[in-house]
Amino acid sequence: MLDNIVIAKKKHVPLLALTNYMNSPLAQSAECVLKTTADEQKIRLGAMDSTISQFLVIDLLSSMLAARISEQTEKRILQIFETVK
Repeated sequence: MLDNIVIAKKKHVPLLALTNYMNSPLAQSAECVLKTTADEQKIRLGAMDSTISQFLVIDLLSSMLAARISEQTEKRILQIFETVK
């Protein structure tokens, strides 16, 4: 992932980080950081909590964007439906 950060930075692409760790290289490189919080334990259940919380944030952001550009969103959804028929 760090290679992708370097490439994005060279191309002046703003980075949005979605992370549970504010001191991570990704968070440190991003222009905007959305912090999710999950109590991660040594067992994998904690990792599932952080994954679900990050999916929720992504779902909310994409839903808000879709609502903001609803006309374009509807057109794209119809195109997808026609493509996968």
